[in-house]
Amino acid sequence: MDEVRCSASLRSIGWVLTTYESLLGYATFLTAEFGTTYWKYTATTPERTDYDIQLRDEAGLLLWEFKDIEEATLDQIVNNPATVSLVCPLNAQIEQILSDLERPNSIWVWKNGELVFTGPFLISEVTHGETKSIDINAQDYMVQLKSELVEFYDETADADAHVTAFLAFQESSMQVMVGTIEPATSLSITIERDYIYNVLMNLRDTLGGYMYVDPDKKFNWLWSIAPATITKQIRYKKDLVSIKKHVDWVNFGNRLYIYGDGCNLIDAGYATEYIEDTASIDAYGLCVRRLYVPSFSSASAMLRYAEIKIAEMSQPRITYEVEIVNLADFGWSADEITLGMWVRVIDEEIGIELDAQVVRVVYDMVHGEKVEIEIAAKGIDICDIIPSEYVL
Repeated sequence: MDEVRCSASLRSIGWVLTTYESLLGYATFLTAEFGTTYWKYTATTPERTDYDIQLRDEAGLLLWEFKDIEEATLDQIVNNPATVSLVCPLNAQIEQILSDLERPNSIWVWKNGELVFTGPFLISEVTHGETKSIDINAQDYMVQLKSELVEFYDETADADAHVTAFLAFQESSMQVMVGTIEPATSLSITIERDYIYNVLMNLRDTLGGYMYVDPDKKFNWLWSIAPATITKQIRYKKDLVSIKKHVDWVNFGNRLYIYGDGCNLIDAGYATEYIEDTASIDAYGLCVRRLYVPSFSSASAMLRYAEIKIAEMSQPRITYEVEIVNLADFGWSADEITLGMWVRVIDEEIGIELDAQVVRVVYDMVHGEKVEIEIAAKGIDICDIIPSEYVL
């Protein structure tokens, strides 16, 4: 069988894509009994992104599957709860189901048959003229840890033992369980009445990595959520629609005084009570910040925290909002955008070639071809290349 390479063009939002791979069909070479040559072409339709959004009870039993949804997004951002937002028409059937609900219950989202989100939700009714709609907003189960208290804790242990102990303070009936914990460093931690989420984020700030709760309600803490290699190019006239740049000076600081519970950096053997970045001071001038983290009583832990914080804060945080066309929704599975992946943004016309990590993805679950991503890069040279807002 000989393969014929076919070309296909897709047009959306002013862009044109041409591919010479055999993605939309195949050809077979046939020879009839009289020696006549025939070509047979069979067209195939690429699989589009398919979302199933469901309402389920505490036991996971299906109560309702949402149809005729007006708007729906899945918003994922690193080290924060993922969020689902729905707007759908309010009819008698769904109104009856919602009125009969007994807490707790949750929204489940399936993407092409894979469970990608579960979480508790809130409902509000919205009236548009004579029609009525409901807004449903759900966050994954990490959000519960923002309201669960650690009354008192004073232990020296490895990171996984600390996480296990913190999650044991939960009182909710839908508890978050321990998943994969990659950091194994021993730390001394003292806590008095703080929320589990705050404690975990302070722990992450000390060692680094990424924390999230998966759809199975398991808490995971990984060093990296994607390999540090470029796996996708986003290119003008292919899938790039617009770019917006944001420079955040709110958390900027290049001389940090770090204090813990009765300890400072000198107790860890450091020369001063502060840690600074001289290159940043030369570039931007001196900006002093004082950070107090009472949860950590170990001077060595405070030093690790200081080293991570000065690396994060000594440069203004620069992020880019990038609107793209999700080629995966047209059958190009290799073009799927996921949280944490590294991408290269290219526009030869204005000289952009930027390598950065995806730190936020907003999927449109009604129009799967629409995706907004936020990317962050360490380098700041791109600031002089791209204007504050650039729309193609």
